[in-house]
Amino acid sequence: MKGRATKLLNSLINSQGKSYQMLQTELSNTSSISRPQDAKPQDTGPQDTGPQEDFAGATTLESPSSLSGQYQPLPGISSNPDTYSTSRGTQLLAIEPDSTLPLDHNPAAIYLASLRPVGRRGMQRALAAMVETIKGAPADPLSFPWHNLRFQHTQALRAKLAERYRPATVNHMLSALRGVLSQAENLGLISADDFRRTTKIKGIRGETLPKGRALAGEELKLLLKCCQKDTTLKGFRDVALVAVLYGAGLRRSEVVKLDLKDFDPKDNSIKVRSGKGGKDRLTYLGQGAGGVVSEWVSARGVEPGPLFLPVNKAGKLMKRRLSDQAVLWVLEQRGKEAGLAHFSPHDMRRTFISDLLDAGADI
Repeated sequence: MKGRATKLLNSLINSQGKSYQMLQTELSNTSSISRPQDAKPQDTGPQDTGPQEDFAGATTLESPSSLSGQYQPLPGISSNPDTYSTSRGTQLLAIEPDSTLPLDHNPAAIYLASLRPVGRRGMQRALAAMVETIKGAPADPLSFPWHNLRFQHTQALRAKLAERYRPATVNHMLSALRGVLSQAENLGLISADDFRRTTKIKGIRGETLPKGRALAGEELKLLLKCCQKDTTLKGFRDVALVAVLYGAGLRRSEVVKLDLKDFDPKDNSIKVRSGKGGKDRLTYLGQGAGGVVSEWVSARGVEPGPLFLPVNKAGKLMKRRLSDQAVLWVLEQRGKEAGLAHFSPHDMRRTFISDLLDAGADI
């Protein structure tokens, strides 16, 4: 849901349809769970939620993605990693095995560094997929000489991507390509005319059904019950996590950025900092969801830091921030325990918005 949330959101959420009312009932029942003891955060120990970020939330660039499937080189381009040639043997482009450009003069590195962490990961995967499509094997996008691409290469790449991916995915990749070539022009690696010709790539038209789904009220109920059965710190945290994802419609990247100070139990408000597009906003939880988060805060302790912390195998809180991948892992595990069909964290946001629309809210 784009734009700044208004102070009327609380009343809108409270007026949501049957699914939300069912959720509020389940959330209100969590007060009967006994509070776990010894919730003091620990500094060390194994973690239960997969890959983590450091306490400051810094994200390290991932290694190039090795996509599944066997790729063949583009038509008319050889699989030789050093050269691209036509089927008639005419060399089109000489490729260095390893880029000699330093990172501060590397168009791909500069482009990725200009993006926000969440967008950076997606665009890096897009660049890696394009390099793999061109060369026929996985390769580091930071070592690929993007500045040597010309019109005929980008047109061939567009055609091959259109055969393999959905239109939206291809357009996402082409956006990354334009971004890298723009930085190459800024660095003086290609001329303005070459940049104009090379990036003269039409987007792929087409519509596909959107991924994901909205959860039914019964599914939300089963998910909450599954978390409530776990009376450890994990259970308290996971109930609160579901309450925030659904009750406020937050993205998982926004949830992991929340600090304890961002939740105000007086009015159940949540300050979302640096959301999509770098925008801050204020949103509100319903009474039931707010009560669950307050219970988690009581179990967590009042030590400043991230609102949601990982729990190690010994049941102790860790002084770390959950990563967005950890949120995905938690929901996948809880969904399996509840016997639910596959869903993603973003499906909680879809359910939140769908229920608002069903309740007649204008968003």
